[in-house]
Amino acid sequence: MPRQPRIDAPGMVHHVMARGIEKSRIFVDDEDRNFFLKRLGDLVVETGNPVYAFALIPNHFHLLVRRGKTPLATLMRRLLTGYALYVNKKRGRCGHLFQGRYKSIPCGDEIYFAEVLRYINLNPVRAGRCSFPELANYRYSGHGCIMGNRKISWLDSEAVLSLFSKSPEQARNLYAAFIAEGLDGADEDECAAPAKGACRDKQNDFHDANLLTIFGSGSCLIHEKKHVNMGETVDVQKLFRETCLRHDVTKIELLGNTRTRRIANARRHLAKRMSMQSGLTRSQIATLLSVQPAAVTKMLSRKEKNQEL
Repeated sequence: MPRQPRIDAPGMVHHVMARGIEKSRIFVDDEDRNFFLKRLGDLVVETGNPVYAFALIPNHFHLLVRRGKTPLATLMRRLLTGYALYVNKKRGRCGHLFQGRYKSIPCGDEIYFAEVLRYINLNPVRAGRCSFPELANYRYSGHGCIMGNRKISWLDSEAVLSLFSKSPEQARNLYAAFIAEGLDGADEDECAAPAKGACRDKQNDFHDANLLTIFGSGSCLIHEKKHVNMGETVDVQKLFRETCLRHDVTKIELLGNTRTRRIANARRHLAKRMSMQSGLTRSQIATLLSVQPAAVTKMLSRKEKNQEL
């Protein structure tokens, strides 16, 4: 079967993974890891694709990267090809270094972004590369940079901290607590993608006002085919912003499990706007609101008093 095209629209955030062929090592020593990070940093600056997290494990790596002015495929092709040439020359080998194509999973909302961020930054602990107390000083993960223990110019740690608080000190404290809460999943496969929804109960840990630092005005446009009607692109992010302002709620609350009357009304109002103004189907709305289609049906059928769309 032909390969399916990747979803790669400007502004989309991706969890990227690549593994060594037959699970063999791609990083043998610190010289390998330092070369990889140097090349990655140079390409991030050159291509304008921000990186928010990384972790290097002997036989694979993880990145959390936003598609900027350059296609993700271009960044990854140059990164993987350049590194493979370096390894083959150094070890006197030939042939493929990586197992097939790199894997990329779009992070469609801020909660899943945070979930992947935590997953990647805990990967060295899961893989036995360091203990959790040592993680803050582990050189081959972005966690130490976010904690302020070292500086990596191309890692956008400020955007990550903005998820938690406007205050840098408070943001680091909240971020550290959030990361620590993920230790319960330390036995998970360190090269598998985390399942969506695992951190839904931690939704209020995030500071919603600065989420657009990462999920900019274009990043939450609906680009996937399953979310598109007749080839159109729908500005769902604008509908979210307007609903949040009108009902005095945050996007995190709208996507969470809270069922207070205020948030339920706001969620219902947003669902109706998505249906009436953007022409999205009930299944599409359900995906965007992280609910079941039956819940959307109930929202759309319920009458609202004195409520104009």
